[in-house]
Amino acid sequence: MKALLRAVRMVGALLVAALFAVVQGGCGAEFGGGRGLVDFPPNVWMERWESIAPGVCKGWLTNNGSHTARDVHVYFWYRTAQGDTALAVGPSSGSIEPYAHVPIFVPPQITDGELRFPALGNITWACGSSFVPGDPAPAPNNLGYSCLLSPDSARVHIQNDQGLAYHVVLNVETETGVTQIPLLQNPVGRLWSDARNCPPSYASGCDGWGVFHMAVRDSAGIKLLPTFVSVRWENYAGVADSLLPPYGWPYAFGEYGVSACSR
Repeated sequence: MKALLRAVRMVGALLVAALFAVVQGGCGAEFGGGRGLVDFPPNVWMERWESIAPGVCKGWLTNNGSHTARDVHVYFWYRTAQGDTALAVGPSSGSIEPYAHVPIFVPPQITDGELRFPALGNITWACGSSFVPGDPAPAPNNLGYSCLLSPDSARVHIQNDQGLAYHVVLNVETETGVTQIPLLQNPVGRLWSDARNCPPSYASGCDGWGVFHMAVRDSAGIKLLPTFVSVRWENYAGVADSLLPPYGWPYAFGEYGVSACSR
């Protein structure tokens, strides 16, 4: 999904660049003479969150265009007792130079007393806006890439490449019943991730990966994981969702044995 969103954004940037190349008046009149072979209009993305603390969240914006993005506004969604509300904020200067990174600061979302990042909405600037507005709802996927950490325990990866998922729990069935295994990372998602959690064998991007640690059982010398039941998570507002196993997951989840981790 992350690769698809990147591709969509790139196609959008190319389409917008083509339109700017033929526009002679209005917004297009101020563009031209870019720094590269291709003259890209402003294109502002939310790159990532950096930190969260009482009263403030810090994130980073990037202008991937070859022209200055002016009058930049980023919309964030909050869940309150009165319902959903949007907050529009911008960088301190109001503009972002070509290929520059600038910080942005917003209040945290508070859900059941817990500090969380607000949901990312649309990003706008003079004569433009996000080709893909906001981040879609979290949707953990790619459960698998399992390996043995020790003779008795294994590491299992999962990826959430859109939105932020909080309190992700893997429900597994063991010999003693259903057990809940919490993800070691909270939250997990494209805008808040650690590349060190990326599976060594995965080659399509390292955003939004997290890991579970769990016990394994021995069956005639073969190390087996417990049976996968479901994954559960919450979004920024505390709304819960879950996922049942689709076809093909048991194999990816290590149904036929797990080997040692390469790192």
